Amino acid sequence: MRIAYSEKFLEHENPPEVSGRLKAIVEHIEGSKLPVEFEAPKKIDGEELLLVHTKRLVEELKRRSETEDSLPENPFTKKTFEIAKLACGGALRAAEIADEDGFSFALVRPPGHHAGRDFYHGFCYMNNIAVAVRGNWSRKKTLIVDFDVHAGNGTIDIFEGDDSVFYLSLHQTVRALFPYDLRWEGRRANINSVGLAPGADDAEYLRIFRKALGEAVSSFKPERVAVSAGFDAYCEDGIASLKLDTETYNAIGKEIAKLGLQTFAVLEGGYYLPDLGKNVWSFISAFR
Repeated sequence: MRIAYSEKFLEHENPPEVSGRLKAIVEHIEGSKLPVEFEAPKKIDGEELLLVHTKRLVEELKRRSETEDSLPENPFTKKTFEIAKLACGGALRAAEIADEDGFSFALVRPPGHHAGRDFYHGFCYMNNIAVAVRGNWSRKKTLIVDFDVHAGNGTIDIFEGDDSVFYLSLHQTVRALFPYDLRWEGRRANINSVGLAPGADDAEYLRIFRKALGEAVSSFKPERVAVSAGFDAYCEDGIASLKLDTETYNAIGKEIAKLGLQTFAVLEGGYYLPDLGKNVWSFISAFR
């Protein structure tokens, strides 16, 4: 299995979205001698970013990075812009590998699904998965599956009304969790953003997930799948209140793998470091 990754991602710091997240995943893979090859992200220029983001947003990110003008959720150093751009390159490389091998994973940070066309927040700067979908699969009908515990409001903002994309998300309801805005929840033409009550467990999650995935595939008939893979719905992850266990990530992966479509996944959240590596491997091993 080929994973897009760079040690440069470790140079970005934003508690609790710390570099230790990627270190924990890499250590689990290498320590367990799992069959993984790491590949460098694709080098990109600013044109790919403008496929999904406004020029104003890209220029603001550059300026804040140059001046180290930080915000509470999104700190900036002189490296921030280039590392965030590299994360988009990691997602693009994973999409390319998926075309060749059937599946790949982008082990990147900062995450991306809270970055919209003209806004960014929630630890995200640019929308990694959106750049990859528009940059590599723009002519393919793509189902985006998002199992991060937070609604991917940035991804919705970018793709709502785009009939080449269907976005499916299961998350803890925005009534009780960031982004705290009901605009990002509900069913629309190419969006199914499903909010679950705090405390939802594995059985409830998988029941709803299987039903929603089946409906999306039946109605949309995707040609490719892209996954926003967040591991913060894990039972030990204190950032939210869903109760998934490690095996559930494997079950999610198997449901997606059964579709038999070229698939790439991009790391989003996941903050309980002792088990993050095994949770990520539980998911990606479903595609072996």
